[in-house]
Amino acid sequence: MKCPSCKSNQIRVTDSRHIGKEIKRRKECNSCSYRFTTYEYIEEYTLENEQKIKALEQKLAKYEKAMEISKDNLNRALKGMML
Repeated sequence: MKCPSCKSNQIRVTDSRHIGKEIKRRKECNSCSYRFTTYEYIEEYTLENEQKIKALEQKLAKYEKAMEISKDNLNRALKGMML
């Protein structure tokens, strides 16, 4: 992590607390003494999320294929107009 103020990577944690499902950390830059807070969350990954991702990937693949076909048709039409 870099300091938001001076972009130094010399950061130290001054305080860390668990608040519900998150971790609140107070940090201080060793270079410029800027203090800031970060929050860390645990992201739950479920089978349902994986299924949604696969469905979206399939839709994207179909869309990309349709766009390629449209592009090919357009190129053929333009070549036909040039002859």
